[in-house]
Amino acid sequence: MRLPVARALWEAGRTHLDGSEKEVDLSLVREVDSSALTVLLEWQRENREKQRAVSKDLTAAPDGKSDLIFLNPPPDLMTLAELYDLDGILNFQSGHAQESAFSAGGI
Repeated sequence: MRLPVARALWEAGRTHLDGSEKEVDLSLVREVDSSALTVLLEWQRENREKQRAVSKDLTAAPDGKSDLIFLNPPPDLMTLAELYDLDGILNFQSGHAQESAFSAGGI
């Protein structure tokens, strides 16, 4: 998840995430740079917008409870998120991904 593939990853996520998605599996991500944070933030923002459109509720997800869960982030991504003070905005967790989870490591 580095700058040369950031746009392709962003587009893949936009295509897959439809507002009903809850998890993005990052377990196959090995290399990151700051562009990875941009991709994750954009996925989260776009997924929220799609949730609101589906529910027709303009107040959907204001507290982040229906934000995406980014599972199994690599340590370097966690370090970058902390450095840029985004660790409280992006919901990182460890654990087993549901079968329906979008895998961000395929590109």
